[in-house]
Amino acid sequence: MSKVKKIISKLPVGVVVCLVIFLLAATQASICSGQLSLPVLPDASPAEPSVSPTADSPAGLKQQRQEISQRLRVAQRQLDAVKESQEAEADSRGGELTENLTREVGNLKQLEVLLAQQQAAEERREAAEKQKVELEQRLQDLRARGPEDPTPYSFLLLDQLRDELVAETARQGAVQATVDTTAEAVRLAKAALAEKERQRRKAKETFDTNKDEERNPQLSAALAHAELETRLAGEILKTREIELAVEKRAQQSHELQLAYLAEKIEWVGRQTHFRVEDLEHQLVELERQERDLKQSLQAAEKTAQFLDQQWFDARGRLDQAFERPADLLEEVEARRLARLAQQQRIAALGQQLARLEDRREGWNRRFRISQHSVSREDRRLWVEETIQQLEQLDRERRLQTIRVDEVRQDLATLEAKLDSDSQRLDGTTRWLRAQQTTLSQLSMLHERQIASIDASRRLHDKLLAELRDSEPATTWSDRGKQAYEAIVQAWNHELASIDDRPITVRKIVMGVVLLFVGYLLSRVISRLFGNRFLPRVGVNPSAASALQTVLFYSLLILFAVFALKIVNVPLTAFTLLGGAVALGVGFGSQNVVNNFISGLILLAERPIRVGDLIQVDGLFATVETIGARSTRVKTGANLEIIVPNSKFLENNVTNWTLSDTMVRCEVMAGVAYGSPTKQVEELMIRAAKLQEMVLVDPSPFVWFREFGDNSLQFQLNFWVQMTSLTRRMTIESLVRFKIDELFREAGIVIAFPQRDIHLDAVRPLEVRVLAPEAPAPQQGGSQVGKAA
Repeated sequence: MSKVKKIISKLPVGVVVCLVIFLLAATQASICSGQLSLPVLPDASPAEPSVSPTADSPAGLKQQRQEISQRLRVAQRQLDAVKESQEAEADSRGGELTENLTREVGNLKQLEVLLAQQQAAEERREAAEKQKVELEQRLQDLRARGPEDPTPYSFLLLDQLRDELVAETARQGAVQATVDTTAEAVRLAKAALAEKERQRRKAKETFDTNKDEERNPQLSAALAHAELETRLAGEILKTREIELAVEKRAQQSHELQLAYLAEKIEWVGRQTHFRVEDLEHQLVELERQERDLKQSLQAAEKTAQFLDQQWFDARGRLDQAFERPADLLEEVEARRLARLAQQQRIAALGQQLARLEDRREGWNRRFRISQHSVSREDRRLWVEETIQQLEQLDRERRLQTIRVDEVRQDLATLEAKLDSDSQRLDGTTRWLRAQQTTLSQLSMLHERQIASIDASRRLHDKLLAELRDSEPATTWSDRGKQAYEAIVQAWNHELASIDDRPITVRKIVMGVVLLFVGYLLSRVISRLFGNRFLPRVGVNPSAASALQTVLFYSLLILFAVFALKIVNVPLTAFTLLGGAVALGVGFGSQNVVNNFISGLILLAERPIRVGDLIQVDGLFATVETIGARSTRVKTGANLEIIVPNSKFLENNVTNWTLSDTMVRCEVMAGVAYGSPTKQVEELMIRAAKLQEMVLVDPSPFVWFREFGDNSLQFQLNFWVQMTSLTRRMTIESLVRFKIDELFREAGIVIAFPQRDIHLDAVRPLEVRVLAPEAPAPQQGGSQVGKAA
């Protein structure tokens, strides 16, 4: 070979180029004539390749691979020879030739790989076909003779078959997705083949219509390359079609497997009973697993102490180091990861032990269900507990899946770090490898956790299905019991808890009812006490009303405490509400509380009482009732007004009847100037004394108030018992009538408003009578324009 290379290197470039073109033409002729026995290109339209059985068989494909390998070696030698000649003398045509040979070598390599894939795919198709035939035969034997397992069938066998059916059913979507993906690959391969065929036809047309002999070698090489790429695309299509056929066979086998498992489960289920031996066998297996887990947990706890010490030692050496070398940093990280992985392993073993206990209880419940020894209440409770356990298992599985993804990301980052630096020290690489190993073990730990969770979930799924399937038919009596149980459950439903005591719906309803009854009783008792008892013992009405109100609120508080005691609600519950109550008082309830406290003060100090005549903001009214928040008063016009209690403490209030009902009244009278003042005084006193409702003691008297503009002002003062504003005003009106009568008899004039005008002129006034049309004079003193 070396001698050939030396000879070729000594030849001129032109001779070498001609030699290569000749070899290419010979290769093209051999390919076109089928000397290499390459498979014929398939038509793009059919779903499966149309090839001869010999070419399709693994042996035929193996022979084609050998021929392609031989052709690849020849092309590689040609490429090497051209490259060596280019090193001796640079030439542009040599570069183009190198590029063509390189592409040819690449296509031949791809063709060799595709043939290998076809050979493997053909072997898989034969295996899939054999599996399909075996499954069809097993299904026929099952239908004809039944299962081949010995009778009596074990319940554990039935359970295993159900698990297999669930697993195969879960794979159904993945199998269909694989078929769809492979069919899409076939479609794309057909499109690529059509494009390559178009390029080949174009290259062939260019070669056939070429009249320039110098371009013939170049066009011939391009045509050969296009035909090789077309063959390559055809082989890709053939490979994809074989893969599609394999996946379809696998899908058919999967459907047969599902049918076989379903029919076998139905056959075995009719003749299988959950025996005590089956339960004991499963419980013994769970006990063995529990012993193994406990031993593993003890060993893991001992190892954790050793790993903790190693991590602390490495941390100490790192803290003492001055420059913090990279290998020591990675060692600390490796020790930390190992410690973390061991902690998670201990936690995982503990969780698996807990799940084993749940699985043991699940098997016992399944056995009781098969023996029909479960009450309706236990069945309902088991359904709720099983649903809760399934939800908990789902949460744990999601958590483990997240942890697996996190560990895989950390592992990918670590592997990238290992590959990025080839100049790393051996010590650093060692600890990075240790971290990689720990992360791999941690990933496997989480995957084992997922497997344990899946096993528990399958068991609880079966338990839930058996609970629902074995539920007896519901009668009207059962419906009534269910309704009663639902009502009792809702009646005793816990809403909250205080001091470890439940607050249920029943307690709240009973508390509200008792509080309402207490309110009614407080109202009745306080009214009887205030309206009947107190008046009989001589208590005045105002004091009786105050005592009645105080008794009402006292009884209401007592009944509220009694209601809380009856329903077993601790009084400490209200200490928790103290902050909220204080906040409400400080903001939204301050006005209400202010009026309430004012009402208590009014009842205690009694500045106003029921029946008192008061004056607030110029309003005269009689107090009707004094409530906890407001007071009701009635005016002389029979208008009832609600006044907030705080109004009586914040503003000035005149109580006309607080300590005494005797009130001094005043009546004003004005007489004309020149009237006898003493006689006026006597007459006014006499008018007051003639009225029966005017008190004699103190006796009436008169004040000479002032010399007014129009009259002499006198004020009559007298006292009356003022029980109401109407009484007072009535007495004052009668006194005025009498004064007017006495003054008329005595000839005393009650003055009225008047003005006296006095004119003082230097010369006499000039008076003229003018015609209506004449204008008024513009000058002169005071003139009268019109005289009567």
